[in-house]
Amino acid sequence: MVRLPASPLARQGRLLSRIVKLLREERNLTSRQTAARMKMQLRTYQDFEAGKREFSFTKVRRFARGVGADPFGILLAMYLHDPEAALEVMDNRMPMAFYVGMRRLRKAIGAELATIPPAQVLLAMRRVEEELLAYLARRAAGTEDWLEQAFAEILDDPPDDDT
Repeated sequence: MVRLPASPLARQGRLLSRIVKLLREERNLTSRQTAARMKMQLRTYQDFEAGKREFSFTKVRRFARGVGADPFGILLAMYLHDPEAALEVMDNRMPMAFYVGMRRLRKAIGAELATIPPAQVLLAMRRVEEELLAYLARRAAGTEDWLEQAFAEILDDPPDDDT
């Protein structure tokens, strides 16, 4: 049995390979289609997807643009060692939204950003979490209400045609 290289870079390449393939397949794209969207040769794309080349943020961005994914979601999935994380944020682009928020925060606060303790950041993130959970609850309640109303309309007696 052939053992794959165990170096950190080799592991990183295999992880990126799993993430890229997962996202490409989620979009029902072939390697050829993805390479064309990235404006690169098929062989170059195949090497990229196979994790055979050195990590390139430029290629990650081109890939993300080509398949309509969040490049920061891909990086987050790599940091978390969880390819599914990239899939979960593929369409809502939450990591990119956090990036945009961080840029705005940095612009507003400037150098004082360095004086904010991590505990304060976690407290703020807890508030974000609470807001997002409340949003999901409201959305679920709205969906349930809509379904209940739709089911009631379907189950109501039809109007008489003789009237």
